[in-house]
Amino acid sequence: MSLSKKRVFVIDDSQTVRKNLSDVLARGGYEVAEATDGAEALKRLGQQRFDLLLMDLEMPGLNGFELLRIIEAGNLAHNAPILVITGTHKDLDAIHEIKKLGGAGFIDKSSPPEEFLFRISQTLAG
Repeated sequence: MSLSKKRVFVIDDSQTVRKNLSDVLARGGYEVAEATDGAEALKRLGQQRFDLLLMDLEMPGLNGFELLRIIEAGNLAHNAPILVITGTHKDLDAIHEIKKLGGAGFIDKSSPPEEFLFRISQTLAG
């Protein structure tokens, strides 16, 4: 029996961050899709399903908090967990807001690749 790869959707306006995360995730055995901003993410979420979303908070147009609200209000992630990737919003108020809006948690952008893979694996395991 063949197991299909888990699909991870990386949403970040930084091409460098998207490429680095995509490379790490692909090496970790995940299938990866990318979006450059909130509008593109919403379009893709309307067309495809993913097992997990990795989303930046600081993006032009729709920021991550607004995108979380829209995704959760419309169940556009189809109950897939959402991990926020951030380099700035690490205080307790931001973490509380992420959880309140349906985020499963956050990962610091400066975390080593092993931490990303561990957190994603743990989140997907429930």
